[in-house]
Amino acid sequence: MCRCDPNSPLDKDECGGSTMRPYGVRTILTVGVLAIVVIFFCTLLGCSWVGSSHREIDINSGDIRHRTYICSLCVRNEIEESPFSQEVRRLQIAIPRTRTWKRVSTRFFISRRHIDYTYGPTIAACNLLVETLTEANISDEQRRDVLQRFLAVLPSATSRIILMQLNELLEDIERIEKR
Repeated sequence: MCRCDPNSPLDKDECGGSTMRPYGVRTILTVGVLAIVVIFFCTLLGCSWVGSSHREIDINSGDIRHRTYICSLCVRNEIEESPFSQEVRRLQIAIPRTRTWKRVSTRFFISRRHIDYTYGPTIAACNLLVETLTEANISDEQRRDVLQRFLAVLPSATSRIILMQLNELLEDIERIEKR
């Protein structure tokens, strides 16, 4: 018969107890604090693996993808239709089946840094173009022509070229509307 008292010479396994001592509260707190300190300093130093959020645009259709990474693992991957891509689909403009994603912006969580890339102004440009087309009194055929011209520039464009093309198209829409 086993008596499981602390002064017993028998091993705890023989008594049905555990020989492992549970982690102390101090150990758990120490590991937690160290993890927070390491993550904080890595974020300040610009380690993007700690946590970041990315916005990307599919230059073939105008769809927008939101991706969130924590410790280099993608924890969120959502694709949404933008007003631009909805208009492209409504007008049945032929677009490639494959998606070509270009990063628009990145935001780092703790350091609150925000980086805009080459395609940074693209979403705003697409939205402005669609808003202008919505307000303009032009036919679907003319809308299709404007959107196709803008889509043709996107694959090889820089932000400057995108904005120049947008200005040119806005002027064309104004000319078409005056006719």
